[in-house]
Amino acid sequence: MAQRAQASGRLAFRAALLFFSLYVLNVLVGKVSVMAGASIPVHAGDVPEFLLLLAAIICFVIAALAREAAR
Repeated sequence: MAQRAQASGRLAFRAALLFFSLYVLNVLVGKVSVMAGASIPVHAGDVPEFLLLLAAIICFVIAALAREAAR
């Protein structure tokens, strides 16, 4: 049981890192587009940005609880 919780915790940490990296990349793309005065169609809107951050937070909490359960 502890190994399964530990493995799922590792997966959740990786997912949280992925979602948070996408969030940071989106923020940086938005910042560059504002500084350059250009409109970049790759930049996500407010709602997708919020959902990325929410997914990162949820995955991080799942990973922390799985790591605690493995102890």
